[in-house]
Amino acid sequence: MRRTGTIVDGFAVITVVTLGLALAACGSSSKGSAASAPSAKSTTTTTAAAGGSSSDICKLLTDDEVTGVIGAHSPGATGILAGGEYGPDSCVWKSTDTSGTSVDSTEVALLSGADAGDARADAARAEPVAAFGHDARYDQSYGRLWFACGNGSECQVRVATGSVTTHDGQTREDAAMKLATAVLTRV
Repeated sequence: MRRTGTIVDGFAVITVVTLGLALAACGSSSKGSAASAPSAKSTTTTTAAAGGSSSDICKLLTDDEVTGVIGAHSPGATGILAGGEYGPDSCVWKSTDTSGTSVDSTEVALLSGADAGDARADAARAEPVAAFGHDARYDQSYGRLWFACGNGSECQVRVATGSVTTHDGQTREDAAMKLATAVLTRV
């Protein structure tokens, strides 16, 4: 592309580069396969669950469970573009209440293999929660609870609220443990 120095041409260059980067990101994957790359339009992703079966990550929590934590919310969505810490292995629900300074959200992740090892490394910086069991660790700053969820898999629940309490008045840690208990019954 020949640059003439005008704003229009400069905008076109930025648009082409941005579009190219966006397309490249859509076709790449941290797992080495374009088939596992998250789709910006997708609201659910099927991925390997504990025990090797296929499971919809967003079905690990019910609508009522998510509503109790963040109130009215958008449907669960997977991938980094949705705000998932662990990409396609995470499902994120975001509050539809935009009256505060931040948007509350809830996330659940189910990780196996090397991804489970990465999650355990993330969890190593958090505080142990002996009362919950399952080698649970909780990071109060980010409302994240990691725990073993069977067959070498690691799960994570994140309760990201702008307040120290959730929509239904629980502490973020109590809400994370309640959601984690529900996840353990479904994996």
